Amino acid sequence: TTHATQALGWVLPEVADKITGYSMRVPTINVSVVDLVLRPSRPTSVEEINAIMQAASDQDPYGILGINWEPLVSIDFNHCPKSAVFDATQTMQMGELIKVLAWYDNEWG
Repeated sequence: TTHATQALGWVLPEVADKITGYSMRVPTINVSVVDLVLRPSRPTSVEEINAIMQAASDQDPYGILGINWEPLVSIDFNHCPKSAVFDATQTMQMGELIKVLAWYDNEWG
């Protein structure tokens, strides 16, 4: 099992009670994924969320956040040194809910 969504509240306490999701091990040896569903405080779009995440990745001084725009699968993130790679290809919207996904190699990064 993985505790990535629980750790989100420790890292970002200001969103701990505003966000829910789950993480799961995928059928590879190392790579896992975090799937989060958000209800933003104001109307937004998939494009805006992806742009915000692109800017966060671009401005990350530690190089721990990546962003993916390619149709990759879990094994493609094996041995990735980033703490998380936001998958812009998987951002979805249903009404006012936004679903986002991030990959991470729980044995490497």
